[in-house]
Amino acid sequence: MALSDDWNSVTFSADVCDATTLDVGGLLNTIEARRRSIFTKLDKLNVRVTDVTSDGLVASSICRNSQQLHTKAGPDSQRGRVRIISIYARSTIEPLQITSSSMQSLLKEYDVHPEFLKTVLAFGIEPNVADCASSTLNVKWPSETRSCISYLLNYVEENHRNPSKPWSFRRTAVYHDQQADFDFFLLLHPNNTDTFSRRVERLFMPSIPREVNLDAQKLALDPSRLHLLVLSSYVENWRPYITFLADSWEDENDLALGVEPQKAQPQDSFYRVQELRNINDLACFVLASTSGTLDLITRLKDSSESILKNNTELESYSTSVSGSIASCNAFIPRIRNTIDLVGYTLTLHNQLETAKVDEALKLVTEELRDLTKNTVDDSATVKIVTLLSTLYLPGSFIASVYGMNFFVFDTTTRRIVIGHDFWVFILTWLPLTLITGLGFYLMRYPGLFNKPKKRQAHVKAINSEKV
Repeated sequence: MALSDDWNSVTFSADVCDATTLDVGGLLNTIEARRRSIFTKLDKLNVRVTDVTSDGLVASSICRNSQQLHTKAGPDSQRGRVRIISIYARSTIEPLQITSSSMQSLLKEYDVHPEFLKTVLAFGIEPNVADCASSTLNVKWPSETRSCISYLLNYVEENHRNPSKPWSFRRTAVYHDQQADFDFFLLLHPNNTDTFSRRVERLFMPSIPREVNLDAQKLALDPSRLHLLVLSSYVENWRPYITFLADSWEDENDLALGVEPQKAQPQDSFYRVQELRNINDLACFVLASTSGTLDLITRLKDSSESILKNNTELESYSTSVSGSIASCNAFIPRIRNTIDLVGYTLTLHNQLETAKVDEALKLVTEELRDLTKNTVDDSATVKIVTLLSTLYLPGSFIASVYGMNFFVFDTTTRRIVIGHDFWVFILTWLPLTLITGLGFYLMRYPGLFNKPKKRQAHVKAINSEKV
């Protein structure tokens, strides 16, 4: 494999690469596009190199920069019967603590199969339900005496950080190159405190230098046991995590069962549905991950090409994961039933509120009807009063006129005589009548005198638009 910091120029040996069965160029192009999110930019590494001899002697050291890694894992380093290179990330979503060029050096030095690149792409991003069901398991036999296996294990693990969210979704990548006299493991960890990393350190770190480690000696005799170490670190975590989700669901379910429709609050119902949907999403994530894990274990156990074929330990792991899948299949419908219950309760609450509004509107309508009836009665009364006024008003007017000093009764001729100042009455009455009529007309048609001005403004606006 040619070495270059550009992944598009990376090549693999013909022994491990078959261009007709794998789109290596596509994988390299994807890694190049995501290089900054997968690998660290600074030469500050966190890589452990562990060698185990056939006698059970262990040598392990941490490499903090590329020079140390070249010294401990390069072509001139002294290898044991089994070599394990563990690469750590700071957290699940952060880049691996190894530079892009150092990773290429490892792939070249140990002639790593390009199928392993599929697992590398799973790092530097948040685990999601879209790809957690795939373990990307691949078993290859480059030669009769050499086999390569790579896979990705999705799991949950306690984070010991947030009491309300004590579990985190994580993943570990495993690559195993088994040869006649040498076994090579390349492991990608989500951090350096995960269960698998701690168990590896406890198993392969002797308390006294050059002390024979019996567990390491077993690994040297049967290197495939490291796969059992990976699986046993996490497959039993699913059951307590499902229990944690079930406890959270039961709290919400009890609240949903105890709420009366009349007292249901839309805001509380929204938060309850939100929490239940989150539990449902997590349960679906568990179902997809456990299904992928079961597929991984089954293929490792039953595949004729697998180095773990017919391993009895895998049967117990398979049973445990199958139980977790069955629990999820029973659990998810119950979550959805609770979501439906909250929705039905809120719908019934809305119906009750609507009925209250309808009743209030009915009362208002009846009151308006009574008010309208009273108004009609009042209108009839006003009409009668107006009619009576019409009858009596002329007489009142005549009486008022003849009661004025403009008319004098001549006792000699016994006739009514018009006074000499009658013109004052005419001069006062006519203008007052005209002013009253004009005022009424203006009140009746207030926009009469504004129409010409509005029309002029409208015409002016049209002319300006044409210009």
